[in-house]
Parts: sequence; structure tokens; C-alpha cells
Amino acid sequence: MIELEDAAVRDEQVSQLVRQQLAALGPAPVLRAELERWLRQSCERAISAGGRFLAYLLQRNETAALALNVAMYWHALGPAIGDVSHLDRMTERLRSTLEAEAELVGAKTLAGPFIRHSRVGAGAAELGASETPLLLVDYWLEFSDLRGLCLLSFSSPHVSIEPQLLLLMDNIVLTGAWVLGTDRDGTDRHGTH
Repeated sequence: MIELEDAAVRDEQVSQLVRQQLAALGPAPVLRAELERWLRQSCERAISAGGRFLAYLLQRNETAALALNVAMYWHALGPAIGDVSHLDRMTERLRSTLEAEAELVGAKTLAGPFIRHSRVGAGAAELGASETPLLLVDYWLEFSDLRGLCLLSFSSPHVSIEPQLLLLMDNIVLTGAWVLGTDRDGTDRHGTH
């Protein structure tokens, strides 16, 4: 996991992730530098879009590997205008641009309503992966005070196991809960989901 809000923590976590993932390769300075550069650029892009953290699940055994990434974005929007919630507006926007193979589903949980937008896209061109299909799944969750949205954005190159990955992602989202705190002035604020 890479925390995005503290630059010193972020830099240490990026370095640690690179060391961990390339430990078995021995000296590989070019690969290490490229991976670190890509992670830092990913962090900067996430920060510029309101990102709070990035997380990477990389599991390997002798015959297979599994990769799953998630980024969390925080969109404090203020009170909804009229009777339409921020989540309803996002649902309308996504539905109006939904591609043929994409799926948009909604659910209500004890933590509140959310929508899941899943589709297959392509990898990043700057990594030479524009021909690599990626499973992209966005979960839009409504803040408990209805004043914004949280986006959990998952991606994985394992399109062939989409049902199993959707089950894993759904379970991650469904086991989350809002943690509320207060600002220094005593007013309620949102915590993480």
C-alpha cells in the first residue's frame, strides 16, 4: 500500500515496494529505476485527481501470478443540489456513456449505497501496454453525510478470471465501513471507507 498524503511516507513505501518486488532478481538498476519512476508517476497522477492511497496485490506461486491494483479517490462535493444525490447524478452520467460490454450495477448496504462500473480497457501506453487488456472496475460510494463520493478504482490484467475478481473486489468493498472523526473545530468529517 502507498499512502499519498505524506510525501516522506510515500517515498519510503515506493522504495520498499520496489525492493520487495525485485528482491529475487538481484542487481537490476535499470528495471528498478523504471519501476520506481512508474510508481512515482502513478502516485502523482492519483494525487492530482484527489487520490488518498494506492494498493497493489501481487501473489505468485510456481505456476501463476495474480496482480490487482486499487486506488482510492475522495470527492468532497458539498450538499446535493435539489432532490438528486451525487451518487444518482454519477449513475446517470455513467449510464449515458456506458459501452456495450460494460456493466453498471447498484446496491445498498449497511454502509450506504454504491454503484459498480466494470469494463475491459487497455493498459498504459507509456508502459508499452496499450495492447494489454485490463479489467477496470470502479466502485462509487456515497459519503454517509451525502456531501460527496468515494471512488475505489480497481484494475487487473487477468480479464479471463473476471467473475472471481469481481467477487474479490465486491467482498473488499462490502467489508468496508465508514470511520467518522471530527475536525479540530469539533465538526464531523468523513474518514476512510
